[in-house]
Amino acid sequence: MELRRMGKSKEEIIEEQFDAYCKAVLRNKVRGIYREEKRHDDKQVLLSGIPEQVLDELSIYDDYLLDAATMMAADILVTIRDVTLALAIDSLPDTIKKVILMSFYLDMNDTEIADHLNVSRGTVYYYRQKGLKQIKDYLEGIAHATI
Repeated sequence: MELRRMGKSKEEIIEEQFDAYCKAVLRNKVRGIYREEKRHDDKQVLLSGIPEQVLDELSIYDDYLLDAATMMAADILVTIRDVTLALAIDSLPDTIKKVILMSFYLDMNDTEIADHLNVSRGTVYYYRQKGLKQIKDYLEGIAHATI
């Protein structure tokens, strides 16, 4: 194969090929990251998307902590004001409970949680999804029992 094209040296041609290869790798990596973020965003419901009127109807404001529960996560004491939710979280396995508390009560991202628990970011995501499903099932079970 003749490597000299249009007056370019072998080195210039190889540099162009390597440059094109690097750009393709970066482009594909960015696409993969966007796809992963989109999948994550599609599965998670943000409270900011719920109208304020609905949030006000669902909100309960209690100035007393008599009915609150406290749990430890990342060496920090977390207070959960809703006793039913606290019971649901407390029913989770320890690692999943820590992931839920760190994610939603301590506002830690997946990387910070993964570093703290010495697990991968994917494991943190899996534990959070599994925990949310178990909490949902627990709360639905209570709702059906009271009907």
